[in-house]
Amino acid sequence: MGNFLMIDCTQCLTNPNGWITLIIGSFISALIPFLMYTMKPKLKIHPPAFAEDMNSLKFKIENTRAFSYAINLKIEVALIEKREEDKFTTYHFELDREEFLILPSKDKRCFQTNEITKSTLEVLKRKNPDFANKNCKDAYNILVCKMKENSDIYIRIRIYAQHEYSGFGKAFEGRFNKNQINEQLKNILNNTKVN
Repeated sequence: MGNFLMIDCTQCLTNPNGWITLIIGSFISALIPFLMYTMKPKLKIHPPAFAEDMNSLKFKIENTRAFSYAINLKIEVALIEKREEDKFTTYHFELDREEFLILPSKDKRCFQTNEITKSTLEVLKRKNPDFANKNCKDAYNILVCKMKENSDIYIRIRIYAQHEYSGFGKAFEGRFNKNQINEQLKNILNNTKVN
């Protein structure tokens, strides 16, 4: 069997048409992984900032692919608090849009968080009596203000999106601590006037 393959390859290389077949086969073999790479979404997560009302957090997601939409976006925004060496508490936020989301090529969309999820509020009420009489919006404001006191708190944004033609999916994650968030947020957390 090995001798047969050697003879067949040798005949392929000595025959002028064999070289053309070898070059075309190599090109196609290199093209397939490249096409698979370009058939996945490519998103950029911009650092969050406070919205104009100063009571909600907003962030932009940018589709950097030139000729394809990112579809079926699923977005998770959470505030992560480090309690001990390897132990973290996660507080999930509600988004202003939860339904089927599409991001056109070379486009940016702004998303906004207004409050924490009801399940997160229930966990907070069980763990901390200070949250007993709070609603989701009040608890959200308290958690965001905690970033001023604790440098071990950061905002995590996770996104899953699919490519419009191939359906291939990809996950993205951005982590932003208080030093990475824009100047407006830093001013608000430090109780300074914002222009």
